[in-house]
Amino acid sequence: MIKKKLILISFTTLICLNVSAQGGLVDMAKSKAAVMNNFPMGATKWQGGFWGERFGVFSHTSLQSMWTTWDNPEVSHGFRNFEVAAGTVKGEHHGPPFHDGDMYKWLEGVATVYAVNHDPELDRLMDKFIEQVAKA
Repeated sequence: MIKKKLILISFTTLICLNVSAQGGLVDMAKSKAAVMNNFPMGATKWQGGFWGERFGVFSHTSLQSMWTTWDNPEVSHGFRNFEVAAGTVKGEHHGPPFHDGDMYKWLEGVATVYAVNHDPELDRLMDKFIEQVAKA
């Protein structure tokens, strides 16, 4: 139960980060009807408190933990399927067909967090995944 709650909090944080890091879902800056406008990316940051702590866990633990799962073919074929498609590794596609979509959502989360904290480890992980996608 606790694990499910942590996963839910992580994904909720991801959704919040996506909206804030992208400057909002819709650019309302020129709208005459908008009551509020979105802040540009980088204009605000979590400084602490509940959401600051959640961002820290998500950006320093959750994304890396997800990658460890995707990158281990004994646990998941998420990343291995891209390596097979790219011709980097010999083999066949394994697992459910939606793993590629899960990997893309993971990449979106990494890119969003990277836009905020410029973590070189996240940059390295993105490069590794994107290289395989480009080859595939």
